[in-house]
Amino acid sequence: MRFTGCALRVAVYGLRVARCGLRVAGCGLRVARCALRVARCGLRVAGCGLRVAGRALRVAGYGLRVARCRLRVAGCGSRVASYGLRVAR
Repeated sequence: MRFTGCALRVAVYGLRVARCGLRVAGCGLRVARCALRVARCGLRVAGCGLRVAGRALRVAGYGLRVARCRLRVAGCGSRVASYGLRVAR
């Protein structure tokens, strides 16, 4: 899968945006290259849940579920379009 020039790799325990340096694994979130900040890209991390652009992301023990929302990362230009993206075991 490729979104706006960012290669996405879907693994068993998470989702990785290789080019933008955004990595989601289990209930944790690692931000690398783009140096994302809450004020900049509107990203919230609360316990095992994530909120991106006001839309809820559910992070389960074995994967990430994005229900029909857009993911916008400032400085990366990556987008997940209106269709849903699921990462399951």
